[in-house]
Amino acid sequence: MKRYSFIAILTALCLTLTGCSNAFLPESRDITNVQLMRTLALDPGETARVAVMAAGEVQPGDEGAEAQPPAILNWEAPTVFSACLTMQTCGDGYVSYGHVSQCLINADLPEQVGSYLLDFIERDFEMRMDIDLYAVTEGRAADLLTETASGSQSATERLESIENDLKLTSQGWTVTLRDFLIDLADNGCALLPVAALQEEEGESTLVCDHLCWFREEQLGGELTGEQSRAAAMLLGQAKSGAVESALSDGSLVGLRLTGAEVRWQPQWEGDTLVGLTAQVSATADLAELEGDADPYDPAVQQELNDCLAQALEEQIQGLLELSQVENADFLHLGRRMGVQCPARSGVLQENWDEWFPQLTLTAQVEATVERSYDVNRAEVSA
Repeated sequence: MKRYSFIAILTALCLTLTGCSNAFLPESRDITNVQLMRTLALDPGETARVAVMAAGEVQPGDEGAEAQPPAILNWEAPTVFSACLTMQTCGDGYVSYGHVSQCLINADLPEQVGSYLLDFIERDFEMRMDIDLYAVTEGRAADLLTETASGSQSATERLESIENDLKLTSQGWTVTLRDFLIDLADNGCALLPVAALQEEEGESTLVCDHLCWFREEQLGGELTGEQSRAAAMLLGQAKSGAVESALSDGSLVGLRLTGAEVRWQPQWEGDTLVGLTAQVSATADLAELEGDADPYDPAVQQELNDCLAQALEEQIQGLLELSQVENADFLHLGRRMGVQCPARSGVLQENWDEWFPQLTLTAQVEATVERSYDVNRAEVSA
């Protein structure tokens, strides 16, 4: 037994003396000579297949000096990889893409958008699949990086702020490359937030206030802000949001969404799915009241509930109708029904493409305005 143990240890030691290469490991770099890129922008190239722009963050000034705008590099090439590699020769130090966390993709790219990134990311040890994707439907994606860059802000910092802002309006949510490809693999449809430039006090800033949908990695169309919030509610992404409505006496109310739960009720005729109903339970707070209506009056409370339910129901119904008109199941109802009705998942998968355009899709919303604080009464009403 001791002899066998000795042989095993000797063999392990000898393996360390072999000529095995460590080339699969990233080369060590001096951190003081590294430029960290944080955001990529992909556009159709003028002279090559794709134009790639990479941007870093705002650079702090040395010894009290003013901060410097982020480093921005760009190149056109047949592949994203070759463009990124060539940009290595343009920077002041080693250009690292290991911290890239966002990518702006021009919706006019002539080929499938995932094909520009997927293979490169799979093979590059620095890149990751959890990069957040944003679609650019107007202008060039590179312009969003250059126009936003200043000594106080970069596109990266603005996009990180947008990620938090989306939770306030529920008109979108961040979508990673992994999520995008999973949705496309499901039925060929996926949603992405839309990034755009907006002028504010003479300066350009990035905004994101709605979604767009893709079919087979090509832009299919854009949703309105209300449709985007409806999609967020149906897909469990709604965190907050504002709904304004007028009561029968002319009072204007502002309601703050606080939650939404969705159940899908299928209607079957034998083994054929003929309809789906989105049963939504929404809650909101009374955030503002302009007028003479008394929110403590039970009749007014019921009217508040009805106004909220009607507004949300119209938005959801409009989204469902758009999905059917375009024959694009970007809400992935087929996948949801397969999970909800596992005994019928086979027949659903086999017939979904035929059934979906003919389904009767309806929305039923039950809404509750839960509470309101009135400083004049110093009390909370349920």
